[in-house]
Amino acid sequence: VLGELPEHCVFTLVYGLPIYWLAGLNEAADRFLLFLLLVWLMVYGSRAMALFVAAALPTLQTSAFIGNALFTVFYLTGGFVISLENMWLVASWLSYASFMRWGFDGMLQVQFRDNKYPVTIGNFTFNVDGIHVVEAMKMNQYPLFSCYLVLVAVCFGFMVLYYICLKFIKQKSGQDW
Repeated sequence: VLGELPEHCVFTLVYGLPIYWLAGLNEAADRFLLFLLLVWLMVYGSRAMALFVAAALPTLQTSAFIGNALFTVFYLTGGFVISLENMWLVASWLSYASFMRWGFDGMLQVQFRDNKYPVTIGNFTFNVDGIHVVEAMKMNQYPLFSCYLVLVAVCFGFMVLYYICLKFIKQKSGQDW
């Protein structure tokens, strides 16, 4: 796990830097650093989930299938494909464990909070705070720091499950590749 950290940091920078500037996101340095930390935590959560699934299941095919299915569930309950208010009850519960949901919520808050956007209706132009966009998506229900804390907790939870699986599930030496 520690050996992967440098690669993980480089991966985040290589993909995060161009996307941030090409998308024209908020150019403030603090917003950029908060963005990179969110991306890093989301990618680490994804890797921790993959490690857990790989250790829990006996074959490559099974772990790949279940890992992709779990990732798809987290993706669909993240709030950007299906609105959180339109999800059925079980999916809304699963969304609380979704690193995609907390990352997306944090990204919206980092990018839109305290930004003013001009809105013109007829002859009138007025500035609207960007956080109203986030609130319209029902994503500003928790403070920004809680998004980071939940992402850390999800990463830690998957790493604990990974450790438990390595400790108690007998790993097969000759897997069917």
